[in-house]
Amino acid sequence: MKRWRTWSAIARLAPLAACLSCSGYGGPVSITLDAGAGEEPTPRDVRAGPASGPASDPGCNASLCGAECVDLQANVRYCGACTNDCTALPNVDPGKVQCLAGSCDATGACIAGWAQCGADVGCATSLSTQANCGACGAACAEPTPTCAASSGGALQCVSGCSGATPTRCNGSCVDLQSNAANCGACGAACASGQVCQEGKCKCPPHQLLCPPSASCVSSCEVCAGASFACKSIHACVPKCSWCSGEACK
Repeated sequence: MKRWRTWSAIARLAPLAACLSCSGYGGPVSITLDAGAGEEPTPRDVRAGPASGPASDPGCNASLCGAECVDLQANVRYCGACTNDCTALPNVDPGKVQCLAGSCDATGACIAGWAQCGADVGCATSLSTQANCGACGAACAEPTPTCAASSGGALQCVSGCSGATPTRCNGSCVDLQSNAANCGACGAACASGQVCQEGKCKCPPHQLLCPPSASCVSSCEVCAGASFACKSIHACVPKCSWCSGEACK
């Protein structure tokens, strides 16, 4: 009868020990059981483990994070520590991020448009910037300094020019058919007084190119050392606006 009372007391106190373990109490709990006449009281120590860390549950062969028994070396939500959730890293696909040897690995887990570059934690680098266009370290520079998506959706470096000024020259968008500083090609500048028409340098209407200075002059003016403007240059008078053939107009 006395031994039955002892084991009955142990059974009644077992829930108390379990409760202390759940609360995170880390010290030993000393429980003294009343014994019957002629018996010595029997102390029992119940070791309560912490809320996280090495498992105190005999049925858990890994670590306890709260009430969960987890492998901190491979669990994606408790990777290396109970507070390290790999699925919460920036711009990662929760279904692809991994926990390898207690460290989060975002290789192949970045969502579209983002990457893990250098010392990034997760996928923190945007791939639509001038410094990282489509890939880590793929920088855009002149004459294609802008990062934009192609018609197929891939990010690539482009000029950023379109419409009436489709060509980029020296940092500016120009029309090579009409830009006097870039006539027909970038850097092909027309002489002073000339205009760019259809990609070629020409004199303005009613003016002619006068050698040897290669300047544009009114067709009624006398070119130095040559009668270039009109076949009968002396027929031109100051009131002429321009010449047509030999006739002063």
